[in-house]
Formats: sequence, structure tokens, C-alpha cells
Amino acid sequence: YIGGSQGTGQVSSVNLSSVFSDTYVAYYCLVSVAATSTSSSYLKVKFIDGSNNVIGSDGDYKYAGYEHTGGSGGAGAAFYHSTDAFLPLHTSAQGNSTNLPADYHFWFGDLTDSGHKPHISWQTSAYFHGYDFGWTSGSGALNSEATPAGLNFTMGGGNLREYNIRIWGRKA
Repeated sequence: YIGGSQGTGQVSSVNLSSVFSDTYVAYYCLVSVAATSTSSSYLKVKFIDGSNNVIGSDGDYKYAGYEHTGGSGGAGAAFYHSTDAFLPLHTSAQGNSTNLPADYHFWFGDLTDSGHKPHISWQTSAYFHGYDFGWTSGSGALNSEATPAGLNFTMGGGNLREYNIRIWGRKA
């Protein structure tokens, strides 16, 4: 266990600072969060440097994934995007003014290797706005050579609410 953050209120962002180092070769991060009271909200994940500044800008976060939703939609869809953050729930539809939880599982490889583009993989399960339940899986990379020190979590639409974020490292 390396670190984490949790809260029962609402916050605009959470940083996990100084969690990536040469000590570990792989990382697992679990994020559990309740839906915001803002309709069509979604988690945004970004890499940060040692001073808690976001690494990369609009268009630098590239990702692809697959989504399957149940209920009235019941469809699977592939998605890909280039934006200012990783969006592991591509539908932009986690929040709907109710207490609907989501769990995000993230995996990271050697993030401190010089000359590499940081990358991410994920599996997400959540209640979706407009559907009963769904999941996404995907991966992505920052289109920039960088050595991140940590992670930044925000919501596109609304705040992080009733969140529990934890990260573990695996030594070689």
C-alpha cells in the first residue's frame, strides 16, 4: 500500500502526490465514488508531476475502450478519444442526482522509465444514468514523454462525492 485519500463530502479534485517512484514496477489503483448530484458527470484521470501540476494538455490523453450497458440501452460500443484526461466512463453519464456508486480499477506499468509515454489500463463498473448498470474496459497513454509523480482525479460535471481512492505498488 502506497497511499490514498477518502472523504464523505464533495471536493472538486483529489491528488495522489508522490506515489510513483523507481521503487515499484507496476501499480494498481482502486477508486470508489458515489455519483454526483450533477447529471451526466464522469471521472477524469490525469498524471501530475512532483509539484502537483497536471502533465499534458488538451489532446495529449489518448485512449480506447469498450462499453456495455444494461437496462433500456443494452448495447456494447467501442470508443476512442483524444482529450485532456482519461475518461474511463465514456458515456459521460455517471451522475443522475441519486447515490449510484462506481468502482474504477486502474493498472499502470513502469511510469518512471525515462523516455517512455505513461500508460494506463482500466476496468470500470457503475450504474449509468439512463441505464441500469454497465462496465467499461480500456487503456490509453499520454502522448508525451513524461515521468509522472502522481495522479489527479476530478469529475467532469459536479464533484467527487463519498470517495475512497487507494494505490498499491509492486516491486520487481
